[in-house]
Amino acid sequence: MRLDSLTGILTVLIAVFIEDTHAGSSCCHKTRQDLDTLATGISSDVATLTAGISTLTKMVSTLSNAISSIKTDVSDIRADNAGIERKIAALLKSNGQEFCDSTPCDNDGACNEYGYTCQCKSGYTGRNCETDINECDSSPCQNEGNCTDQVNSYTCKCKAGYTGVNCETDIDECDPSPCQNEGTCIDKVNRYTCKCKAEFAGVNCTITIGQLKNKPIVVKIQLQSSLIDDLAVTSRGHIVAVGFTTKIYDSDFTLIKNVSNEFQYVAVSDDDQLVFTDLSRTIYFYTLDGSPIRNITAKVSPFQLNGITTLSTGQLVVCGVRTDGVYIVDQSTGNATTIPASDTFVWPNFVTTNSKGVVIVTDHSGPLKGMDQAGNVLFTYGGTRGSEEGQLNFPAGVVTDSWDYIMTGNYWLGIITDDYSLSHTGSKSKSDVS
Repeated sequence: MRLDSLTGILTVLIAVFIEDTHAGSSCCHKTRQDLDTLATGISSDVATLTAGISTLTKMVSTLSNAISSIKTDVSDIRADNAGIERKIAALLKSNGQEFCDSTPCDNDGACNEYGYTCQCKSGYTGRNCETDINECDSSPCQNEGNCTDQVNSYTCKCKAGYTGVNCETDIDECDPSPCQNEGTCIDKVNRYTCKCKAEFAGVNCTITIGQLKNKPIVVKIQLQSSLIDDLAVTSRGHIVAVGFTTKIYDSDFTLIKNVSNEFQYVAVSDDDQLVFTDLSRTIYFYTLDGSPIRNITAKVSPFQLNGITTLSTGQLVVCGVRTDGVYIVDQSTGNATTIPASDTFVWPNFVTTNSKGVVIVTDHSGPLKGMDQAGNVLFTYGGTRGSEEGQLNFPAGVVTDSWDYIMTGNYWLGIITDDYSLSHTGSKSKSDVS
């Protein structure tokens, strides 16, 4: 029904009520005419609305039928998809079964029939689990440990002196302390040193010492028949003798190993390796048991090197053959720095250092001298050749002890005390020397 028709009816009813109240019944005839007119309009509107509702009902029915049809189509599609999925699964299983029947998965990998894939065991990778994952690629072993790859794991073979899964722990050789008589133990890699009290000596401070004797007891042992050019004693108490052949002896002079190589000079480095020269520019590094480690070429001007020793910094000190050159060499790179000691030596031969870092060199045709690393001569001993006080006769090897006494010799052994006076321990003819 139109809103204006309802408004008209209300208007007429209100008018009739007002008119009847003020004028009596004389208006009623007119009001009925108006109501008849309105009633006719309302009937027409109701007929129109009824027709509209009928049309709408038909449209709803048509829409319901369409929705029902769509639902039927969706159900059919789902059923079709399920059938397709079953066919695909069957096809995959059939083909996957053929794939797995060929046992394509290596190293006990599990074959997946649905997808042509292999499920690999831990430690393997690749389409067919053919690749062993190398757990050593991440370099887990520390302190130069050697990594061995295993299946889903690795093992580290540690260098002597280290332990732990990754060789991360430095073994404390001072635990328990091996130093006796109140000696102080200093832990190093795969070794230790004992700092003894003044009245004791030896590797473990077990030797009671007194004043230096003019003629200490000497035991003469012939280690080998060939000439010995140089000697060194390791932290294990082993004796290393070099010459026409290189041999390592136990402290009781039992032969441990014949290295065979012909070296001329030997020293023990600060990290407990044997260091050799052979009159070339090559410096050779060996383990204490005589196994080769590596070589470096010293970048020095002379073609040949003589004596060699080490500094507490790990650097090497070498002498140049038939030159006045003494050099500090980096043992990693071979880079060399000349100790500026021009005209100090004629033919520097053997070299050692003391606890204060003084470089002590024997001159084959002159005296023994001590100098700092800047080349300043700190002391000189043996200005003339001979075997008397103040003389040296072609001094050969040179070493220092824990009191910084200097020992050198050729046909006799001389001990130069801390006041640079000489004490001879004995004299031998050339034929007596072994």
